[in-house]
This record gives sequence, structure tokens and C-alpha cells, in this order.
Amino acid sequence: MSRIEHAPNEIRENFVPAEKDIPERTVTIVRKLELGNNIEIELYRDLLIDPKNTAHFPGIYKPTWGGKFEPMGIEEFKKYLKQKNVTALAGLNRWGRILSFASIEGSRKGVDYDVIGRLVVRTEYQGGKEVSTGETFLEKLLEEYLKLKQKEAKPGKIRYNIGAEYAEDVDGWPRVHHLYKKLGFQLRGRTDEKGGVYLAPGQLLSCEKKPVDAPNGRIEYVSSMSVELPDIEYHFYQKIKEETKENSRKYWKSQKLEELKQKRQLAIF
Repeated sequence: MSRIEHAPNEIRENFVPAEKDIPERTVTIVRKLELGNNIEIELYRDLLIDPKNTAHFPGIYKPTWGGKFEPMGIEEFKKYLKQKNVTALAGLNRWGRILSFASIEGSRKGVDYDVIGRLVVRTEYQGGKEVSTGETFLEKLLEEYLKLKQKEAKPGKIRYNIGAEYAEDVDGWPRVHHLYKKLGFQLRGRTDEKGGVYLAPGQLLSCEKKPVDAPNGRIEYVSSMSVELPDIEYHFYQKIKEETKENSRKYWKSQKLEELKQKRQLAIF
């Protein structure tokens, strides 16, 4: 049982998870973002504009006067979330704390499937070694998305796919690429249009070696990688198959150990 399960809300919100606190770091619930809840919307927006995260999300900052930059305002962000083709999702742990967010945008010109974007994990939950919060969120997101699509499916629909896009050439982008690849997403290429990402002072693109003189930060235009999971049902079929195989292996190993133990006891007597 988590040491904060019965803690007041203000303590839970300020809680910093231990590396091995797996239940605290694991997303078990994915639900739609409450668009009438300003606290949730502001938390999502604040994570996107956080200097640790913003380089991964094109269009979040824009230039202003005097060589400065400003983030997307909360009203502008609400307008984005309320678009008909956008579904914003929140990932929660078993105690109801929001750990992550993502937006799914409907199919558009040149892309005949929905696309996951602006996936962000709360800063204190990033980089876990015992469990990847981002991976548990994405797995649960795919599970809930599949259930929804199966309910909405037209007769004869036999395959459900989904895509994702993420900025390339920014610091840490290979980790994002590895996450999608690990879950079976296949590379489709790069987007035709480049998006402007904000780099805070001192931040560099992955291809840059020397510091850049930008006391107010800067906006660089980068391509986005486009990936697709062609069959979500098959993804879960493979996952169940692997888990069954692993459980079977553990069972037979325990049986062999028990037989060996009994033989040793007989040998003593």
C-alpha cells in the first residue's frame, strides 16, 4: 500500500515518488480530460511549456517583440482542446493522481488514421528505471482507444490502427522514438512541414555541439517523425502471448526447483 494513499490532497500533489514506488508511477486509468476543469487544463498546458519539455512540442511558443518568446495562453490552449477532431486524455495512477496527458487528433489530409501527439509526463515521473510511466500510459491509452473504436465500429471493420508524431532532432528524441518502437509502432517517415519548437537558454538541438548565444531562448524549425501501429488488436494478442509464455516459464522453473528440493531432502534421510 502506498504511503500516500490516505494523505490529504495537498500532500499528494507535492509528493515526489521514490524510484521503486512502482504503483505510484504506473498509469492504470486513462480518461478524457475534463474540459470544464481549469486545474487539469492548466496542468497540461504548464507541462507542455515547462523548459524541460517544450522542445518536444512544436507550436507551443511564439516570438514577440524584443527578441522574446511567449507560451501559448490558457484560452488559446482551451480552444485547441475543444476542437471537434481533438480528444485530450489524462493518465492516472491507482490513487487518482494525474501522471500524464496526451491529445489524439482525428485523421487529416494525407493521414487516414488518428494521431497521438503532445504526450507529456509529469516531470517528477520522467526517467524511471523500475517502471516507465510513459510506457504504462501509452499501453493503457491504446487499450482504451481500442475499446472505444470497437464500440463505434461499422460492420466489417477488422483492423484498428493509430499513429503518433513527435519532434525530431531535439534533446531526448531517441528515447521517445524507442518508446513507440518498443510498443510496435512502425516508422512511416517525416512530416512535410517543419514545426517551430522553443529551446530554452542553454538548450541545443541534438546535432549542435557548441553553445548558442540566445539569452531569451530561441525557436528552431524541426521535422516530426511519423509512426503507426497498424493493428492494435494484434499488439495486445502478442503481449498476452508473451506474458503467457513468461508465466509458463516461471511455473516450470518453480516446479523444477521444488523437485530438486525434494530430492535433496530424500538424499539427507
